Amino acid sequence: MRRFFFNLFPSYSFIPTKYQLPIIKWQIIIQAIVNRYVQILNIQLPSFSRRLFIIFLAYRTNLFCSLHYMKWFIIIIIICGLAVFGIVKKNNHDNKKSIQTRKPYTSFAVLELFTSEGCSSCPPADRLLPQLEGLDANIIPLSFHVDYWNNLGWKDPFSHSEFSDRQKDYGQHFKLESIYTPQLIINGEYELVGSNRSAAENDIKKLLKENATVKPTIDDVKKENNKLSVICHLEGDWQRCDLLAAVVQKHAEVNVKAGENHGAKLSHTNVVRTFFEQPAKEKMNFEISVPDEISNDNWQLIIYTQQKNDLKITGAAVYNE
Repeated sequence: MRRFFFNLFPSYSFIPTKYQLPIIKWQIIIQAIVNRYVQILNIQLPSFSRRLFIIFLAYRTNLFCSLHYMKWFIIIIIICGLAVFGIVKKNNHDNKKSIQTRKPYTSFAVLELFTSEGCSSCPPADRLLPQLEGLDANIIPLSFHVDYWNNLGWKDPFSHSEFSDRQKDYGQHFKLESIYTPQLIINGEYELVGSNRSAAENDIKKLLKENATVKPTIDDVKKENNKLSVICHLEGDWQRCDLLAAVVQKHAEVNVKAGENHGAKLSHTNVVRTFFEQPAKEKMNFEISVPDEISNDNWQLIIYTQQKNDLKITGAAVYNE
């Protein structure tokens, strides 16, 4: 086919001489327009096909259009092109939004690691957490940095008393003599030392066989400055639950300059930076902040439901920027 067209149109010799110069002029104009749209719309158009189309269009335009009409013709091409470009951009935005918003998990394992940069036993658990996350796409890790180690030489920059209080609630529920780090809570049902790989893997495997009883769906997230406005809804047995939301920093590294981990460079996964909790409703909207120092590609929003009576986590969803 290509050989046929090259034989048919080897040059402008098939065009009458009086039309050749005007056609070359229109070819330059049309070629610039076509090339621009090909670039904007990311169309894979072979150079041969593009050249043939441009020559044909220039030839037909010169034969049947006066200069006056040609101006309007170019304006129409530009307007149509911009319209198509707008549609493509809108579709790209819609596709991006559909990728960002994760549907609720049908089965899941929420891993809540209570840790501290001031604790020398915590770095192995911090390193294990992303390895556990890699076992299955339905595993959702969170690192809660507690503050009760802060008076022993190093103040953990991610620590908060709210996270220590949450760990105390688990301690009372599991009837522990005291809370400790590193501690891993899985779906609010299993409690274990955060660096115990075999126990964690066994508990995760059991939980991934269970179905979620609540299906939270993130309907919309709008970010303005450092605030997220979130709209979500719940399906299933949510009436006896609280809704929890966490903005997490996906990855963080800190050079510890004092305390038990003095001189160590610690790496953290899904560090909880802001936390929100309120009684669950079928339809909910709320605001939660994103710290200014977190880049747009280094945070995500995690929401999950937790039963009030036994602290069992019953459903989860994740939104990635």
